[in-house]
Formats: sequence, C-alpha cells, structure tokens
Amino acid sequence: MDKAAQKLKDAIHSFLVSDAPTIEMANTIEVLLDEHLDDGVLEHTQEILARFRPEGGDYLFDTAFVQKKLSEAMSYIETQKRNI
Repeated sequence: MDKAAQKLKDAIHSFLVSDAPTIEMANTIEVLLDEHLDDGVLEHTQEILARFRPEGGDYLFDTAFVQKKLSEAMSYIETQKRNI
C-alpha cells in the first residue's frame, strides 16, 4: 500500500474511532480523497464530508451518518487496493 492510501486510511480510522469527530477531521479526509483517489464512486463520500456537522442540521449530515458512510468507504478502498 502506498503512503497516500495509508494516510487516507489512517485519517478515516481516526474519524471512526473518535468520540467527537471534528469538521477539520472531515475536511482532511475530503482533501485526501480529492488528492489521492481518482474514483467516481468516492465522490459521494466527499459530498457527504463537505456537509458534515457533528450535530447535523438542515441539509447537513451528523456524526453517526458520516461514520457509517466512512466505514463503507474504508471497505471499498481496502477492496480496491487488493484488486490493483
């Protein structure tokens, strides 16, 4: 696994295990996805991260929803890396 993929996985893992994930954590993952993955499947994950607020709100995604989607993204990333 290359350094970029490992950095992305580490950032996602940190968000998933955090008791209080922050907007900054979401922004970091969003940038890493943009910089290191050329995969349309994960564009939806970027859109979700861009609309993350820990408490949620109108047209925003809360922590539980984003953690679920990032868990799915992590599984996808791991599957893709095995297939390369």
